[in-house]
Amino acid sequence: MAHISKSHSLGRDEAKKRIERMIPKLSQEYNLKIDYKWEGDYKLVFEGSGAKGSFLITDNSVEGDLSLSFLLKVMEGKIVSTINGILDEVLK
Repeated sequence: MAHISKSHSLGRDEAKKRIERMIPKLSQEYNLKIDYKWEGDYKLVFEGSGAKGSFLITDNSVEGDLSLSFLLKVMEGKIVSTINGILDEVLK
């Protein structure tokens, strides 16, 4: 399981809006259908073809965990790098 952590200065509500907009970008990047739902106000849980995980949004950070299937595991570095890049973009 990969852990992703990004700091931000947007506040929880704005970060939540931006994280929600990130899902379609990931879906398009990897041509995957990604389903997601909010558990509580600030925890986004997602699942797609061979990947599942969550993002917890705090006042000043986004903490994510990502679990990949055996087939996607070989691409973990690239996938995590892409997620980090998208987070950098949406949280600035």
